[in-house]
Amino acid sequence: MENIKFSENEPDSSVEAKKPKNLEEYVESISVELENEFKESGIKLTGDCHIKMESYEKIFGDRVGHDIREVKEQQNKWQGKKPSKKEKIREGEKMEIFKTALFNKVLKNDFLVLRSSLYDDYKNGIDNIIFDKESGTVVGAFDEVVSETAGPVYEQKKSKIAAKNSRAGGYLKYGLAKKGDKIIMESNARVPVFYLALSQNELKEALVGFEVSDNLSEAEEIMLEKLAKSISEQIKSLENIPLFKQKIPAVKKLELALLAALK
Repeated sequence: MENIKFSENEPDSSVEAKKPKNLEEYVESISVELENEFKESGIKLTGDCHIKMESYEKIFGDRVGHDIREVKEQQNKWQGKKPSKKEKIREGEKMEIFKTALFNKVLKNDFLVLRSSLYDDYKNGIDNIIFDKESGTVVGAFDEVVSETAGPVYEQKKSKIAAKNSRAGGYLKYGLAKKGDKIIMESNARVPVFYLALSQNELKEALVGFEVSDNLSEAEEIMLEKLAKSISEQIKSLENIPLFKQKIPAVKKLELALLAALK
């Protein structure tokens, strides 16, 4: 699992027809399925489930090219980072890929789980998007994963996310909504943001124990229980924030779906 690499190209539709052999192929098969959901809207995805900014040119025009250049500049800066910093970036990428796969396994009947555009990842601090198919609501977004489960860094992240939610929630420039029965391109404001905390050892065990199918392995069940309980606790604090009042029913639906998957 150490050499997970993805192309920025569109997903290979042939992947859906064959059984995935590893996490990389499994996530690419998810991209293919999601693109089928987005067929009418024209939203395109990369092979690793990121929203492709180019598909939003019809609503943002030349700004898309500007955003892509900003992303490239950021990526070039990271190329010059020290080895220790690069390793942290790689660990974060692995976790994003894993949680995209895990949450799709248990939520895909009622929710779309995908990765944000690279612009929203880098600029707005949002890794994953959870979209309620029925209401057309972006019910939640994941911030970066905390590599510690206790201590100053963990507490700092908790405080940062609490402040972000209390102030305005998350923002997705390259987001989605629903108009009638059709999914459309739309920016999303006031998005509830969640954090996930996993140690490097927990991530390693989860990656090694990943089952390349729609079933959950024992390692995945253990990980899901930990993450679901964490999200459930965070949802309790969201219920007291006025700006999320209209989204709470859909957010609670997410909570129930996660907890039901544990039974």
